[in-house]
Amino acid sequence: MQLVSLLIAASVSTGVQPNAKAPSAAALRAAIHEKGAKQVVDRLSRAGPPGQTEWDALLEQIGAGKPEFVSLAPELALGTDASTSETLLIALAYALPRAPNDVLRVLRLSEGRALDIKWVCGAPFIEVTAKQVVAQVKAARAALEKVSAPELQEIRSACLEQLTRAEAL
Repeated sequence: MQLVSLLIAASVSTGVQPNAKAPSAAALRAAIHEKGAKQVVDRLSRAGPPGQTEWDALLEQIGAGKPEFVSLAPELALGTDASTSETLLIALAYALPRAPNDVLRVLRLSEGRALDIKWVCGAPFIEVTAKQVVAQVKAARAALEKVSAPELQEIRSACLEQLTRAEAL
């Protein structure tokens, strides 16, 4: 779990990718609808050595803010366990400054269910320095301030509130 968080942080900031390749978003969506989220998440998280699985590669795509992958988060979350759930939430937190509208949309769609705004907007990073957390929170806040879509204002405000709490820690 900590390794995945480190891989997400390193690859998002440096562009280094894990060895595994994530299936396309369309293929993942079709597999989830055909086989169910649990089976898909289990397969992805076992496909490769630790830290280099297809799940890790998928998290890279989500963490980079690629909309087609971010949009899969609510469906994927329905098939996660404690470990994969945590890494999915961390990937969404990394995506927040890069794709705030897309992340807020999936949080809004999932509100009260699998994706927790307190985690995504609360700086859930593992094994990063305080300086890195401050930079991530600052970038997320700046991105959120630019969100103007009326349907996202309520979730945007809640996310900004969580960022404020994270800054106070």
